[in-house]
Amino acid sequence: MLNSGHMLRATRVGALACLLLPACFSAPQDSWLKITSANFELYTTAGERSGRDLIKHFEQVRSFFTQAFGAHLAAARPARIIAFRNEKEYQPYRPGEFASAFYQPGAVHDFIVMSGASSEHYPVAIHEYTHLMIHQSGMDLPPWLNEGLAELYSSLGPRGAKILVGQVIPGRIQVLNSDKWIPLATLLNVDHNSPYYNEKSRAGMFYAESWALVHMLNLEPRYRPHLNALALALKDATPEAAFAKAYGLRIDQIETALREYFHATTIHAELFNVQLPKSVDAPEIEAGAALPARIALAELDGNTRGRGDQARKAWEQLANDFPQSPEVEAGWAEFAWQQRKLDDSAAHFARAVTLGCKEESSLLLYARVLGYNRLDKDAAAVLQKAAALYPDSNEINLELGATLVRTASYGPALGALVSVKKVTTAAQAFRLYYNLAYAQYRLGDPARARESLAKAREFTKIPAEISSLDHLGEAINRPTAAHPAADSDEAPRMVRRPPLPVKEEPETPAAPSIPQAEGTLENMECGTLARLHVRIDGALKIFIIPDPTKVSIRNGAGEPVQLQCGPQSPHRALRLEYQAVPSMPGVTGLVRTLELK
Repeated sequence: MLNSGHMLRATRVGALACLLLPACFSAPQDSWLKITSANFELYTTAGERSGRDLIKHFEQVRSFFTQAFGAHLAAARPARIIAFRNEKEYQPYRPGEFASAFYQPGAVHDFIVMSGASSEHYPVAIHEYTHLMIHQSGMDLPPWLNEGLAELYSSLGPRGAKILVGQVIPGRIQVLNSDKWIPLATLLNVDHNSPYYNEKSRAGMFYAESWALVHMLNLEPRYRPHLNALALALKDATPEAAFAKAYGLRIDQIETALREYFHATTIHAELFNVQLPKSVDAPEIEAGAALPARIALAELDGNTRGRGDQARKAWEQLANDFPQSPEVEAGWAEFAWQQRKLDDSAAHFARAVTLGCKEESSLLLYARVLGYNRLDKDAAAVLQKAAALYPDSNEINLELGATLVRTASYGPALGALVSVKKVTTAAQAFRLYYNLAYAQYRLGDPARARESLAKAREFTKIPAEISSLDHLGEAINRPTAAHPAADSDEAPRMVRRPPLPVKEEPETPAAPSIPQAEGTLENMECGTLARLHVRIDGALKIFIIPDPTKVSIRNGAGEPVQLQCGPQSPHRALRLEYQAVPSMPGVTGLVRTLELK
């Protein structure tokens, strides 16, 4: 039997152990859940039941949006939802005093952030999700239409296998009944700098009247069939002209109709079918999800203006807490890229790959970072590994093909480019066909190069890109196009759909007859004629640039560069093509193309 002295000493030892150990009795509970459905990732501390209901509601709303905004939303990237348990958890991320939810676009993911997961939070969250959908669809809408749609859809209500659109919003009706309406001509011209949009005392009526107008235009049978025509007309015309074109009515006539619509005894609402993923009632649920949740929060901070310091500290703490996590290193690399710290980004990506990162988006961005750092061969190596993992990825194949073009590996580049089966933007289409045209030209296939060049012209109105196409077209049409000269003005520079069928890869033509040399640029004398002092095989040789505007001077990525006069420190490795000039003693030749390595 222990006496009281022994018991006292045992108690003190136990207390000391509690002071020394991180968790004497139990580790802090990880309350984060990650719930994944077909189109959403939800991170929440509000519990599994609320999380299941919330993610199902978002799936129902998204199904309606795919019908409302078009089938192309089916390919939109999954949105991340963060739903906190209470206001205290939400407060550090709140963007404004009255925001109970918000939407934050990002470079890699788009976010919806909510102060709670219960059904009372759904309307504000769906309002913000509508903005996200409009953003992802690429539509550029005036504020009244953007906010009016968000308000209209915020009250979406599931009804079995259907969803109800157009429910009355009591707060908006109250404002419309009690306050002075904004003249419709004024409402339609409100921009993001207007007091009606930014001042609390005026914004209430702006949102209420925008909701009322969009409600009528969407659900009143006389107006609904012409809403798409109105949206198209608003791109290039004034509101007055757009309404006249779509409806044949003046603004004052629309205004009278709007007031009559909302003083009627009934208001229109409509049921729409929704098609939910089969897995909607069985989402993946991961308990103890603090690591992915903290990564999502750090990414959110990095996407939010003014929270760069918080993001940096969050990534540092994550790296300290999870030193062997490839996800942390990849996320930190993406943040460094957003901060334009390319060397840091490349280093974190390299460590992520060493730790086992195989995420498609991470490998793609890693290669782009290397490309921006002018390490095209390293970028190509990363992309070749990515292509082995994701052979059907259009983005990977497009990036690989463009990168191989910049490294003058034209045969493999063509193979990657013809593997691209679909692109989603005009910029991607231009990049695909431009690089196809250049690779085909360099491989001695001018006929197919002309076809690709013609297709590239369909996807750009940018003067600089049109000029590049013109230069390439001139090169293709030269009599020597079957044996093209080395890189010049027509070469792709880190530029931006379906590829032309290529039955077999053409053989690389014989080397061009124009002389080439590789060496080190030590000095450049500037004057009437620029004189380059280039050391080749130990001997110093002089090359002349008679007219810099007619000489292609590029780096290894194919981008134009500026040369500085005087001694070059450090000396710069280069490759050039030149025209020999026996009539100029002491001069090896006139420079035609110059590539700095």
